[in-house]
Amino acid sequence: MAERDEMTVGEPPAADIDALEQAARDWLILLNSGKASARDIEACRRWRARSAAHARAYDDARYLWSALHVAAEKVAAKTPRHDMASGGLPRAGRMTRRALLGGGMAAAATAGMMFYPPLGLWSSLGALSADFHTVKGEQKRIALGDGIEMRLNTRTSLNRLTSVARGDGVKVLEGEVSFLNRSVGPLTVIAGSGELRASEARFTVRHTGQDVCVTCVEGRLALHHAQGDYALHGAQQARYNRMSVVLTEEVDLETELAWQNGWLVFHDRPLSEVIDEVNRYRDGHIWIQNESLSQRRFQGRFPIGQLADIPEMIRDSYGARLTRLPGGVVILG
Repeated sequence: MAERDEMTVGEPPAADIDALEQAARDWLILLNSGKASARDIEACRRWRARSAAHARAYDDARYLWSALHVAAEKVAAKTPRHDMASGGLPRAGRMTRRALLGGGMAAAATAGMMFYPPLGLWSSLGALSADFHTVKGEQKRIALGDGIEMRLNTRTSLNRLTSVARGDGVKVLEGEVSFLNRSVGPLTVIAGSGELRASEARFTVRHTGQDVCVTCVEGRLALHHAQGDYALHGAQQARYNRMSVVLTEEVDLETELAWQNGWLVFHDRPLSEVIDEVNRYRDGHIWIQNESLSQRRFQGRFPIGQLADIPEMIRDSYGARLTRLPGGVVILG
């Protein structure tokens, strides 16, 4: 990013204000992209310090950035599903440059960020428009049918299946769900490349990225996959993607189900995996810049509602450098 000439006296003309606002937005996009270097962070600090106008432009852009996720979820909540499917969102192409720099910028930026939320700071439009969903930090209980209960963890979205011949069914789009089926009627759950069927059983499904993890807590669970058919019973687990299925005979159910009791529990896990999990619950985003730090082993137990101080704990425990950025973004290195 090319740096602009320093302005030190008076209020800049309107054209320069426009340029400052655009530059401030460019800085925020870079710093929240996950690709910013330490040199970029320092360059941004110097840019902000050039003048009061620079600092004000940056603070205004940061305020808008922090507010966008609220606007996105409100738009999604008020927009009928058929409008979403047909692209019923504000169109930036219809706005003038002045409108984009004013109130129209929020609508246009919201439209794009609803589909591609930076660093996963909030839920995407696809998640918000699902039949059932939770946002970051939210958990929810839902009665799916007679004798069937779902408990949705943070950042989870599901759609109801309408093609199930008999019984109830859902498709897990993302996130983590605990299912309890007290009835003898079958419950069908599609997650990634696998299909699950269970009657009178309790099980959990975690679908993040390309991988799915299924844990049978009680009863029996059938998994159909391109690699074959598998039967799971209490405390057995299956992890799969499109190419493979790996079975574990016995897992620590207390750790697997800790989130349902309001805890995150980690046993000898790489710090990178710990931070990935914390990011699913905590406001903002923690990013580990140092590869050796990301591989350090970690063990701990934390209340889900008290994760704000995790960055400081890691800094103090591992001697890491801590840098705070707008929008709750924290860099550890």
